[in-house]
Amino acid sequence: MGDKLLSNIFRKRLFSLKAAVYILVICTCGLAFLHTGSYLSNWLSCSTAYAGEAEAWLLQGNDYVQRGDLEGAVECYSKAIELKPEYVDAWNSKGNAFYGLKKYDEAIKCYDKAIGIDPKYAFAWNGKGNVVDSLGRHEEALKFYDKAIEIDPVYSHAWYNKGQVLESLNRYKEALECYDTALESDPGNATIWYDQGNIYIQLKDYASALVCYDRALTINPMFAAAWNNKGAALTGLGRYEEAIGSYDKALDISPDDKSAWQNKGVVLEKLGRHEEADECFRRSMSE
Repeated sequence: MGDKLLSNIFRKRLFSLKAAVYILVICTCGLAFLHTGSYLSNWLSCSTAYAGEAEAWLLQGNDYVQRGDLEGAVECYSKAIELKPEYVDAWNSKGNAFYGLKKYDEAIKCYDKAIGIDPKYAFAWNGKGNVVDSLGRHEEALKFYDKAIEIDPVYSHAWYNKGQVLESLNRYKEALECYDTALESDPGNATIWYDQGNIYIQLKDYASALVCYDRALTINPMFAAAWNNKGAALTGLGRYEEAIGSYDKALDISPDDKSAWQNKGVVLEKLGRHEEADECFRRSMSE
């Protein structure tokens, strides 16, 4: 019932948008005739109006993405492309929506179309990298991220995504270099600081990890996973009471975080506080 209602609302919104823009087209064309009497000028005005309609569909699609309606977004981007077949932003956005829907073949086709229109469109190379990485083709993904970076050397998302792949391949030094470069362009990105901290945890460099988690938490104090992993870094440094404080912060934000309950239990066990530890382990196993 709820799905059908949503679908009806969606159709009405699309109809209203299309009707409004067609009115704009008619008015623009009519004014062009009245004021210029020129068929060429009229044609240019109409073309501009249709370009504006394509952009309106793109923006509508972006709105649906923000609301989590990726199928609706795909319809909007398709409408934009019908009106403006070489609309590279619409092709790329449609690819992103298909990627979010895990329709990877369709996503690749959209990204390839965008690249065919503009080979220097870095966003599509980055998107293509995301798709092939999701398909387990990690080395191929690195090549696509490198292409995006070659086009736009300060493209922080491509640097970050490349770092993610390298981290998954246990190539930690290279991954850290990518995260460092991403942070040069985007120092306020808490997620990059967090992932950089995670690599330092893997390398048992707990002091450096702590610096990264603190930076992430300065940016986003409600980042529960960063509080949890900060606790792990403090545990590695033997600062157990502070670690418990970090786990408590994580649990204040996310009370059902099984990992935080388990980690807190481990530290309490180290401190000989066995009954409290048992309660934490019980909470970590509860449904």
